[in-house]
Amino acid sequence: MSQKAKLKRSIINKYLLASTWPIIKATLKEPFMKKIKGKDFFTPTMLQAFTERINLLAPKSQRQWGTMTPDQMLHHLNLATGSALGYFDLPDESYLMSRTISKWILVDFLSEQPKGLQIPLNFKIQPTQHFDFEYEKKLLIEIINK
Repeated sequence: MSQKAKLKRSIINKYLLASTWPIIKATLKEPFMKKIKGKDFFTPTMLQAFTERINLLAPKSQRQWGTMTPDQMLHHLNLATGSALGYFDLPDESYLMSRTISKWILVDFLSEQPKGLQIPLNFKIQPTQHFDFEYEKKLLIEIINK
């Protein structure tokens, strides 16, 4: 990839353009949303709650949000959480705006991630792609315990 192409990608790209409206809507709703304390996710109580919730999942569990099957959802969570801990090596698809302004809004300001955000390509799972449910479940519990 040429320097010019990298610079263009780092400043503005289709993800920024597609995510602008959901970020604006979420920002307008923010004063009316229940606040979530980010550090609460790392308490023993929350770890136990997450583990119990994961253990309640079954291969035929009903979807609660989105279009993924339970095995796809577990794999998606494993990619999202495990890549930060070295379980997966995903390419960097960030760009200047996502590392600065968008990160500040999404991580530090909004209490919930807005629906409709464009996600990195490596997080998209094809509807026909399936994974070993028990392996993904075991791996997710291992990752959150770490």
